Amino acid sequence: MLGVVLLRGRPRSRASRAAPLLVTLAAALVLSGCGGAPGTIGPSGVDQLEIPTPSPDPADFVDQVDNRWLPLPAGATWIYRAEDAEAGETATIEMAVSGRRTTIAGVATTVVEVTRRSASGRVLGEASSSYAQDRAGNVWLLSEESPVADRSWRAAVDGAEAGVAMPALPRLGDGFWRARVPGVTEQQARVESVAETVETGWGALTNVVVLELSVAGAGATRWYAPGIGLVAMEDDGRRFTLERSSLDPSAAGD
Repeated sequence: MLGVVLLRGRPRSRASRAAPLLVTLAAALVLSGCGGAPGTIGPSGVDQLEIPTPSPDPADFVDQVDNRWLPLPAGATWIYRAEDAEAGETATIEMAVSGRRTTIAGVATTVVEVTRRSASGRVLGEASSSYAQDRAGNVWLLSEESPVADRSWRAAVDGAEAGVAMPALPRLGDGFWRARVPGVTEQQARVESVAETVETGWGALTNVVVLELSVAGAGATRWYAPGIGLVAMEDDGRRFTLERSSLDPSAAGD
């Protein structure tokens, strides 16, 4: 399965507003108005993968998700706070890697749960997504469970195609599908930076990868720090920044 023409190469494995934010977060655990199809990448990295893929091959995947920019160890947690909690209803977003594993299209996946809370602590919404890492280190998105029933999907069910959440080695200008599900969602991503600095609850984190997302035509931005994963997100002008995580922030500058 190794090697994208990101929009369509082929692996051996073939591997809306409160609601859209939850879905793209859980899916992302990360295109500001990219429009059209993402660009293809160069001749190295994840070339020759089929992205999106209608039928992932379980033999192409490993048990853990330890991608440098999207590590998902069991029990890991992240808490994000809105920069202006008075500007809207949502105050925090909590993400956690649950202890449960879900098998999707024969692939054992890691489940990430997302909870949005108001400033008072009231739960505003919950969602989850399932990820798996291939032998080359690319992290794939295989499902999203949304509070809005008709936005939930699983790879290889009703035409749903799994895509890449994070390449093993993000490169400036890389473009790829995150998911394509007929009548439900189309998600694309483009690498806009691989050397950003982001201020968080821990201070400045460096070597941050920036993904611009397009989800059903709506733009969003995600920032990923090495060793920590998603550290900031922005949708419709509303930005959430990582306040704390169970992962070690000292790894972020490596």
